[in-house]
Amino acid sequence: MCIRDRSKESQVRKGENNMNRPIKDHVSAGGLLLNKNNTHAYLIYKKSREQWQLPKGHQKEGETLEETALREIYEETGYKNIQLVGDINTQIEYDFELEREPEYSHHKIVYFFLAKLTNDYREENTQDKGENLGGDWVSLGKVVQNLSHAEEKNAAEKLLGKTNN
Repeated sequence: MCIRDRSKESQVRKGENNMNRPIKDHVSAGGLLLNKNNTHAYLIYKKSREQWQLPKGHQKEGETLEETALREIYEETGYKNIQLVGDINTQIEYDFELEREPEYSHHKIVYFFLAKLTNDYREENTQDKGENLGGDWVSLGKVVQNLSHAEEKNAAEKLLGKTNN
């Protein structure tokens, strides 16, 4: 994570409402996890917000984006035997606020990879403490409509386009 002094920036990013606060930058990675037959993708259900999303999470110091994506997909789904297909396929960016850090604005970049199961073995209890996530396999034709956020819908459409190549 990096903290920037907003007063030194020459451009204002859309969605920011307080130009006097420094920006904390966050980097995350995750992916669209396909089953072995390329017929379904695993979506995460965030119970606290009642939202469907792609598995993703913060990059740890020293991790590559690929390592972060693999770790986060595993932690949130329980599936460890996966492989990434190709390079980074898409990314999204957004700004957000945190009640516990009102003195900062936050900016996140999330890199999404296309991932595929290599076998169906799934571990239980792989989520971080405090995460209350569910999940389910969704047919590829319904992935985009089930996702809750427009940015992730766009990312999923791009990743799904890669499955036909």
